Amino acid sequence: MARVLVTGGAGFIGSHLVDALVERGHEVVAFDNLDPAAHPQPPKWPAYVNPKCRYVLGEVRDKEALRRALDGVEVVFHHAAAVGSGISMIDIGRFVEVNSLGTANLLELAIEKRERIKKVIVASSMTVMGEGTYECGFHGPYYPFLRPAEQLARNDWEVRCLQCGALSKPLPMAEDRPLLPLTIYGLTKMDQELETMLVGKFYKIPVVAFRYFSVYGPRQSLTNPYTGVIARFGTRLIMGKAPLVYEDGKQLKDVIHVRDVVRANLRAMECEAADYQVFNLGNGVGLSVWRIAELIAEKLGSPIRPVLTGQYRAGDARHGWAEVSKARSVLGWEPSLSAENGFADLCTWLRALPKEQLEDAIHAYESAERGSEMRPVAV
Repeated sequence: MARVLVTGGAGFIGSHLVDALVERGHEVVAFDNLDPAAHPQPPKWPAYVNPKCRYVLGEVRDKEALRRALDGVEVVFHHAAAVGSGISMIDIGRFVEVNSLGTANLLELAIEKRERIKKVIVASSMTVMGEGTYECGFHGPYYPFLRPAEQLARNDWEVRCLQCGALSKPLPMAEDRPLLPLTIYGLTKMDQELETMLVGKFYKIPVVAFRYFSVYGPRQSLTNPYTGVIARFGTRLIMGKAPLVYEDGKQLKDVIHVRDVVRANLRAMECEAADYQVFNLGNGVGLSVWRIAELIAEKLGSPIRPVLTGQYRAGDARHGWAEVSKARSVLGWEPSLSAENGFADLCTWLRALPKEQLEDAIHAYESAERGSEMRPVAV
């Protein structure tokens, strides 16, 4: 058994990872700053914290606090991050400090302790790749930037070939495609990923990076601007409100339950073949946003239908789902929960939450949308 550090260990994914590590007999330390974006204030450890884990309150920007948390540690799961694509375009300095500099602090300390550190596993994001992968029938595969504002303003949603303007076919996003982040958040996640790979290879510290697609499940923050459409749709439906869908609802997204993300992390901890590699983590299926809203309503037994708002968000990618064959072949990992089963699990959790918490969540997200440069724009 190993001594393991989970940064962001009181958060959504980190806390589930802590539970799984404790269950397997590891000695676990969770390091977390209880960010107000994800946790109630004043700072207080969540009710779900694991009694067999040691929790340390601290910032990854505080190198000395991080040094103390790393004492005796053999494996690091780095999940601490500032999150939220829209808010990152406003709060640029904090995102760079927490994500890029915070990871640099961790890596410098890992170098100091490299005789003991056996592996560092970092949580990256599909946002490092930006817009999806597409294929033009005349010009082949390509990797576009944002759809032009004038195109979105006329309700022309699909991606068009940069050379001929033809409608393009979306393809799964593979790990070896170009990295073209569209936001500061995506840029800093790219920093985390590339820093980790570069330092790990140079100092021969085994490292792994996972590019998460849309992760959902119990414990995800409902007031964080990063919260995905799945939890937002479920929250609105429970409160008797229709899910609000942007564009035409045909955007394809890849959703993965937190349980499958944890399983992949545990496999990477044990798998030498995964060292110095980057893996996509998704279900490997593109699911339309409209269908996501319908499925959530079905699982909640709600008759309320989604509503197309006639709005879009500047900066949103159109389509994106993961090519996961690499994780299958190298890690022996397979997503185990379909969207239908995973959504049922999420809805069970949402139903048990106090109504006041759901109301606060709806208010917080609406406020974040209004205050962001990435806010919905009526068309």
